[in-house]
Amino acid sequence: MRFFRVKTALGAAVLCDALGKLDAIAVRTGAAASEEEFELAAYLAERSFAEKTNIARAPQYEFTLWLAGTKDIKSSVRELSPNEGEREFFVFVFSDAVEREIMAGLNAEKLPLGLQKKGEPLALERISLSRTI
Repeated sequence: MRFFRVKTALGAAVLCDALGKLDAIAVRTGAAASEEEFELAAYLAERSFAEKTNIARAPQYEFTLWLAGTKDIKSSVRELSPNEGEREFFVFVFSDAVEREIMAGLNAEKLPLGLQKKGEPLALERISLSRTI
């Protein structure tokens, strides 16, 4: 999994179509404060597939479940998706698409991540314990 912070002028429908072709998902910028939170959710999603304990069929949706701390795919996507009209967000790619292809497909400009490296302990705990609640 790779992620970027991007800015694009694409509308929601076109964006969703482009992301689907790239096995990617858009996440609003306020969804996490650190790279470590995103990395932990990605690790737990990957581990879920390896251990066959995944809830979602696709890695990007399993990732949203862990990041949102829920077991319901629709609510996790709704919680994490950029709001209508938002033009800056994170893109998480779960395929081997190259960065140039991603940026071209989204007609996007890559921005600095703007995240802390380390996560707050409570944020990390919320993600890691979300399946035990």
